[in-house]
Amino acid sequence: MTEENHIAIAIFNGKEVRKAIYKDEWWFVVTDIIAVLTDSTDPAQYIKKLRGRDTEIDTLYNKGGYKIPSQASLIYSFNHMAVRT
Repeated sequence: MTEENHIAIAIFNGKEVRKAIYKDEWWFVVTDIIAVLTDSTDPAQYIKKLRGRDTEIDTLYNKGGYKIPSQASLIYSFNHMAVRT
């Protein structure tokens, strides 16, 4: 993502979900969404197993990553997905 983007935090069911707007689309950190929807203690492992079982999800998963501050305020590259209808 090279254009200027805006990073924000949304609260969903009392939990933080990191998001960024890029080219007028919202992009969400996948591990945050999985943590909220599943209450998983290890969302990264949950995603890995899910992608192994469902090849369609694996093809939709953006492996490029995007630098967003972590919950510990460190900058990491996270996998993300855009909201599309």
